[in-house]
Amino acid sequence: ARGALDLPISNYFIYTASGVADAAASTRSAADIAAAYKTAIWEGCRCVDLHVHEPRPGEAEPVVRPRTSSVTAPLRYILMAILGALPQGHLPLILHVEHHLDG
Repeated sequence: ARGALDLPISNYFIYTASGVADAAASTRSAADIAAAYKTAIWEGCRCVDLHVHEPRPGEAEPVVRPRTSSVTAPLRYILMAILGALPQGHLPLILHVEHHLDG
């Protein structure tokens, strides 16, 4: 059946956007970071990089920070933005998580 995903993942072309973090580098807010991820998803990207760092002082949740930016966004906020941007029947979605956590 057309659209069935019953073969190994290596049989499919998956559009990746390692540049999402670079596009988000000029951001000024968490909303700008989320918008960069949403735009990539809307453009068909199904594999995104998430650079996860230690929480900000006084907070408990890890944050996403683009490679060349000092602006951060809570991980949960970014994941919810990605989830909300996905069209119905979006399979697959790959999250490439690069963690910069101490523990």
